[in-house]
Amino acid sequence: MPNKLETLTAAILNREEEIFGYQINIDNYTALLKSLPAEWPEHLEKYNNANDKTFLNLPEADAFLVSDLLFRTSLEKTLMAEKIERRKAMQIMHAIESQL
Repeated sequence: MPNKLETLTAAILNREEEIFGYQINIDNYTALLKSLPAEWPEHLEKYNNANDKTFLNLPEADAFLVSDLLFRTSLEKTLMAEKIERRKAMQIMHAIESQL
């Protein structure tokens, strides 16, 4: 049966892996955001926050642009969620470390 030190050490290693996974996602999402458009052209603003696929009837270039802009919005939210989860994992890891 593992002792407390072994258990805490294993828990820290697990949290480090979890934090690393979040960081990989954060880095990937940040890089991807740099490649996506950020500005809505005036003629496409009505599709901002579109919950349906009405923009699919647009010319291909406009449909791709709307899709990219909507993806950007979604990705920004996902990025923040990853940062929040990473922060929580770090807090838990620090709590575990304080028991050593």
